[in-house]
Amino acid sequence: MSAVFADTLYWYGLANPRDQWHTVAVTTRARLARVQIVTTEEVLIEFLTAMSGGGEYLRRTAAAVVRKIILERSRIV
Repeated sequence: MSAVFADTLYWYGLANPRDQWHTVAVTTRARLARVQIVTTEEVLIEFLTAMSGGGEYLRRTAAAVVRKIILERSRIV
């Protein structure tokens, strides 16, 4: 299985429908359906921090995304 690294921009764009990169992130995720997404704890912390300033909805969304990443055992290096 191939793997690709996901940085903060990817997670932020994927989770925030108002972000300028949202459509690109969603499209990319669909194209990478069979590719393992690899990220780091630092990226997830940065993602949570970036989303925390966007109000309750984005904070809850960010927390849910990170929980899902951890529960799905995505590769965190």
